[in-house]
Amino acid sequence: MGKVKTVYWIRHAHAIHNERQEHAERQLLESFPGSSAATASKEYRQARKAALKIALNGIDVFDSPLSSKGCEQADALRVEASKLVADAGVEVVLTSSLRRTVATAWTAFGKLVPVIAHDELREIAGAFDCEKRVRLSVTTAMFPHVDFSACSEEDTLWVQQYREATAQAVNRGVRALELVMAREEKTLAVVSHGAFSSGAVFGSPHSRIKSSCDPPRLNCEVRAVQIVENADGTFILTPVHKSKL
Repeated sequence: MGKVKTVYWIRHAHAIHNERQEHAERQLLESFPGSSAATASKEYRQARKAALKIALNGIDVFDSPLSSKGCEQADALRVEASKLVADAGVEVVLTSSLRRTVATAWTAFGKLVPVIAHDELREIAGAFDCEKRVRLSVTTAMFPHVDFSACSEEDTLWVQQYREATAQAVNRGVRALELVMAREEKTLAVVSHGAFSSGAVFGSPHSRIKSSCDPPRLNCEVRAVQIVENADGTFILTPVHKSKL
């Protein structure tokens, strides 16, 4: 077996763009009542695309911060974070450099272990303002004790087309696993995003990633995963059951 690490992969707490998307989805369901067939129609898909374009763009969701609900979730995560550090041996937290992930990581783990931000762990970076990142100097002023030394000052990832962003994210998923496995620590936590975790890590189509794990889908959900990096450069991701923690 190659290099092995245990990673607690966490989706960020509820953010403003989540709030706006949920509101848009509720309004859509009111406009398309009835069976699931209605929501599978071409008309529904077109309406949803238009609604999300409105919900996920705008100055209030630019590098979307946590909502009030998300702040409460991040506070509540401190209890589990303390157990992960004290009992499971988490030594460091790697987080996406977007504000919602940094806020989640720092609130839950900040006084326990080092928190280090990486652009590689960001959400699929395209089409929507909520996936753009503010200048690094803005975020560092908000979180002065987080290590941002691996991040660029300007947002160099965001692209206009979502398809291009998705392809970029798949390659970033490999780089994200490389940086996790390059760490000296044996047990880490990662705070990242729903679509990136699902499509670029746990469900990645990349030939170097083989995963039998479900991604964390809920806000502040924690997934324990064993990651093995083989000599041929492939990564094997398998779930760690609670009885083994």
